[in-house]
Amino acid sequence: MRPIAQDISDFRELREKGCIYVDKTDILHALIRDPGRKLYFISRPRRFGKSLMLSTLKSIFQGRRDLFAGLAIDTLDYDWVDYPILQFSFAGVKATSLEAFVADFRTRLEESFADAKAPWDPDLSPGANFRR
Repeated sequence: MRPIAQDISDFRELREKGCIYVDKTDILHALIRDPGRKLYFISRPRRFGKSLMLSTLKSIFQGRRDLFAGLAIDTLDYDWVDYPILQFSFAGVKATSLEAFVADFRTRLEESFADAKAPWDPDLSPGANFRR
C-alpha cells in the first residue's frame, strides 16, 4: 500500500516517495490553458493544500513531465517548457517598519532570481528587474 503523506507539501518529494496524490492536474491544466484569464485569486482554508498546489504548478512550469506520469495532465495538450520560477514567502518576515520590509523583500527577490537563474541587476529597482 502506498503511503499517505500528512506533512509533505512539495509535489516533487510526494511523487518521488510514491505517496498517494489526489490528481487535480486536469483542473490546473484548465487554469493554465484558459487564454481569457490573466489573474486568479485562489482562496483556500488553512491546511487545505495551498503549498502543495503551488508546488505542483512550479513543477508543471519547470517542465518536469517525468513527475506527472500517470496523472491527467500527462495526457493533455501541454508543451512542458522549463520557465524560470520566482518563489518567495512572507512567512518569516518580521519587519518593524516599511523600510525594513522593503529591504527584506528586496533580499528575498534577489535570492529568488538567483534560484531561478534569472538575471538581477542591483542597480535597478525590483520592478525594473521584473520587466527585463
